[in-house]
Amino acid sequence: MKKDKGVALVTVLMTMMLMLLVIPAIIDWLITDTRLAIKIQKSTLAYNLAEGAVDRGIWKLKASTATWSDAYKGIAISNYNFDKTFDDITGGYYRIKFASGPSDNQVTITGEGKDLASKETRSIVCVVENITIPGALFSAAGINVGNHFAIDWGPIVAQNDIALTDAQAAKKYFPRKLSRQVVTGQGVYVRDTNGLDSPNTDNLEWWSDYDVPDMPSLDFTSLRSSADANGTLNICDAPVKGQSATECRFENSYNHVKSQNNLIWYWDNPIGDDTTVNLEGSVGIWGTVIVRGNMEWSGSDSMSYVATVPSNAWKEYQKCDTSAINEYPADSGLNSNRTTFNLSTETWTWGNGKCYESNSDVPASGGCDVSFRGFIYVGSNLDIAGGQDVHGALWVVGTVSAGGGGISHIFFDHQIKDIPTLNIVLEQKSWKEQIPNTQAWVDPT
Repeated sequence: MKKDKGVALVTVLMTMMLMLLVIPAIIDWLITDTRLAIKIQKSTLAYNLAEGAVDRGIWKLKASTATWSDAYKGIAISNYNFDKTFDDITGGYYRIKFASGPSDNQVTITGEGKDLASKETRSIVCVVENITIPGALFSAAGINVGNHFAIDWGPIVAQNDIALTDAQAAKKYFPRKLSRQVVTGQGVYVRDTNGLDSPNTDNLEWWSDYDVPDMPSLDFTSLRSSADANGTLNICDAPVKGQSATECRFENSYNHVKSQNNLIWYWDNPIGDDTTVNLEGSVGIWGTVIVRGNMEWSGSDSMSYVATVPSNAWKEYQKCDTSAINEYPADSGLNSNRTTFNLSTETWTWGNGKCYESNSDVPASGGCDVSFRGFIYVGSNLDIAGGQDVHGALWVVGTVSAGGGGISHIFFDHQIKDIPTLNIVLEQKSWKEQIPNTQAWVDPT
């Protein structure tokens, strides 16, 4: 018994000694961990303030077209040039600065946040781009892509479904197709077979349930006023009024004295009439074309020049691109493209047919003069005879049909800008943390 009591006493004493050694270490660890947590919390607060600054900057840029225009041009905007310290978030301050660039149609937002308790400052720089024109062919509704069409250098973008409505269209594995709803194929040439359920993409050519940006709201009043002032409003050579339609024929537009002046051309859609603007003969217009009703064109392409190619045009051909060159217009090898392309004289081969289902589907490719250079908006339906080409972008509210023996090409022009809109659609191009600016903060009081 005495022996057992002695063992118990020794065990108790050893346990107490161990606790005396361990407990201070645990306490020290807890203190250190608490200090670290507080430091992280304070650092997180400064970072959150900087994030809030960037978010407010984006909101400001989207508030009006005039604000975006000033920021894009490098004009200082009051309260957004590090000339105001905002104090509407508990625990700290933040400030914002706009700068033009670094690239065309972009603005850099610098947001900085300061933790009042720790005095720590964090800084975030975000580059946003105004994407009034989100793709080569786009719509706020759905898009049906049929035969006799080829879209190059830019994606097809739709708020609703993108449907490849015949086998010939479905055999083309370019460009990228971005839909907020579903991308569907035809027959055995399928794309998305499970609707909005995952998976929603092949990560190369098509994306369903995609975060498609908002569509621009065109300022039709301003567009029409500009055309009226320039003498390019409702130009018709031979208007013929029928029982249910008003047809406006505009022949040999390329020969018009103002056709190459990069102006706004506008055709109304009178109430009660289903207006069709019909372009025939030698077609060639450089500028912005707005047709509020239907549009048809069947004339010959008349413009030829060296076009600027988007630096990332190769992304539209990821499904079929190889190390070979000239598989598509301006192709310079795998995941690369040239920055210029002569639309009249240069050709391409489509390689061994990888951009199509089989070699037999590959059309003959040659130089492509164009009928339009710029942005085209069609408020109803578009009918192309076949073989007419565009360098720019196309927004059709209704259906698009192309027939005849030729392929109608749309070559995306990423440099389209200065189109009057009622809203600003921004896309974030980059977001990173940087060392805070040394400029003194303005007193918030």
